[in-house]
Amino acid sequence: GFEDVLSAARGHAGCGAALSGAGSSMLALCRRGPGAARIGRAMQQAFARHRVKSRFLVLQADRRGARIARLG
Repeated sequence: GFEDVLSAARGHAGCGAALSGAGSSMLALCRRGPGAARIGRAMQQAFARHRVKSRFLVLQADRRGARIARLG
């Protein structure tokens, strides 16, 4: 099912997809907009074809990066 899910994401123009961490998550990187949810649904449907329950979230990247909130 892994390859099917990657293919579902990569089938959309301008989208990359990968396994995240030790394998409990997969992610797709794409431009924001309505296409993001379509990619999430395509990945979810690919999981469902292999009887794997899943959910998708459309999130924005944090462009500021790590920062110190408080010293001492």
